[in-house]
Amino acid sequence: MTHNAALLQQLGYSQLRSGNELICSMAQEMIDAGVHVRLYTFMGLLVLHVWSTLRLGAVPLFPGSNLPTSGNFYQQACFLLTRC
Repeated sequence: MTHNAALLQQLGYSQLRSGNELICSMAQEMIDAGVHVRLYTFMGLLVLHVWSTLRLGAVPLFPGSNLPTSGNFYQQACFLLTRC
């Protein structure tokens, strides 16, 4: 998951200096969303590691309301790739 987010961030960074304002704003959204996905993934791995180290019961789930959907990433990536 973090690898996919990193690829989308790279795509966003490559389009960030485009002359089109719409493309620039979509590229910035992809970069921001990729940061959030990578952060949640890292935090999830940290929680799983701590829970398994302490041998606790069920692992609490992160609220997913702030995470962007993969469809949103896909649509933005397709739009940016077709504009290249």
